[in-house]
Amino acid sequence: MNNKQENKQTAIEKVDELIEETGKPLLRTKTIFPFKIFPTKIEIDKKMVNLIFYIFFFSKDTYPILIKDIKSVQVATNFLFGSLRIEVEGYEKNPAKINFLPKRQAEKVEYLVMGLKLLYNEKIDVSSIDKDLLVKKAIKLGKAHSLTKK
Repeated sequence: MNNKQENKQTAIEKVDELIEETGKPLLRTKTIFPFKIFPTKIEIDKKMVNLIFYIFFFSKDTYPILIKDIKSVQVATNFLFGSLRIEVEGYEKNPAKINFLPKRQAEKVEYLVMGLKLLYNEKIDVSSIDKDLLVKKAIKLGKAHSLTKK
């Protein structure tokens, strides 16, 4: 095989890996009914965070945010709920604050996203890491980073 064919094969393999990874969220959560009639869902994969705001029946706004574009994640909690705010680089306006998330899930989202962002900043390729192990390690990293900032 010549060099051009090898490059083409490598590119096709990378696209196939990306397609496979995209369909496998690391974490999914949503706001709690009845406090929020139309839920907001959060889906996190290795490369992006999707915020899905349901506005009315069969109507939604989706904000796909690449991990590399996230500037910060802030979570505020009380004894039952958490709220989440994501600051994004390159957006004219940041996505709306998400209220009425389960408290532990809000914290998990914060730590996971910050852990993935730190891994991205360090140029660590997470594509070959098992999903469960990556979630565990990224949350641990994000939590450690979060605690040092407080």
